[in-house]
Amino acid sequence: MPIQVTSQTVANEENGNKIVRVLRWFEKDGNSLINEKVLANINLAELQEIFKVSSSNPMYDCYLLESDEQIKFFQNLLNCQPNTELYDYFLECDFVTNMAN
Repeated sequence: MPIQVTSQTVANEENGNKIVRVLRWFEKDGNSLINEKVLANINLAELQEIFKVSSSNPMYDCYLLESDEQIKFFQNLLNCQPNTELYDYFLECDFVTNMAN
């Protein structure tokens, strides 16, 4: 399922690439991608605090939602109830190349 990027979903821009934060969840048995949600207007400083990383870390890596604080944050942000018994949830970062010249 392709990611549709709009001006509301772009979290940052670097070197002509748009940085998009995405929450993806995978089944625990079999590891198939179940769904994904592009995160609009997500605050990097808040993510750095929740995931306990340095303020200099741009968070381009993949981060497993492990703590109750992380799960509750995304539950409130997306107004949904994550099912951590069935799925593993990951915060990921996608780069979308600016095709306009």
